[in-house]
Amino acid sequence: SYNYGYRDPNANFRSILAYNCRTGQCDNISKAGCPRVKRFSNTYANYGSDDLPMGNSGANNARQLNDKRVEVSNYYTRPPKEPTGSPTTSSPTTRPTDFPTKSPVIGGPPPCVSIQ
Repeated sequence: SYNYGYRDPNANFRSILAYNCRTGQCDNISKAGCPRVKRFSNTYANYGSDDLPMGNSGANNARQLNDKRVEVSNYYTRPPKEPTGSPTTSSPTTRPTDFPTKSPVIGGPPPCVSIQ
């Protein structure tokens, strides 16, 4: 299985889907706590100025995403519906009107109601 996040063994960083670094776990992290970087684990990518690996054989989210992309793309097999009819708006005015337009009603209901 390779669909896990990656944690740098020296606890310098962890990939976006990895749990925080903790000592005493199976991957023998050297210290607790490590910053998360906005990248998926990937055996073909490196990170930082030290060019550290972003994954290994057990941590390769990029591979998992690529393996599942066709399956997910088949969730929706029908094309989206085409719009029906023409817009119902009138043509825009080309000059100012000779009379005032409607004013908002003072003391009326608010334009939207928040749900709490």
